[in-house]
Amino acid sequence: MKSRFKFHLATGLASVALLLAMGSTLAKAQSKDSVEINKLSADAKMHAALAEYDSDTLYTFTNSEIPWEAHASQIRIISEHLDGLAK
Repeated sequence: MKSRFKFHLATGLASVALLLAMGSTLAKAQSKDSVEINKLSADAKMHAALAEYDSDTLYTFTNSEIPWEAHASQIRIISEHLDGLAK
């Protein structure tokens, strides 16, 4: 009975030690990931703002007599913004 208890105690302590070791490793990885995730989030917000601006700009073109070259130029700019979003 004592050997079974010692085995369970040793197994439990080994499990706790393993969890603690993994926890510190995961915490370090999480802080590295957090910086990258924050940057990606900021980039996504910037692209969302650009998309909203582009949408508003094209909407103003619908009721105006702006030449087609201005439309084409704006569509090229929007295309560049979308390429940036895809990256």
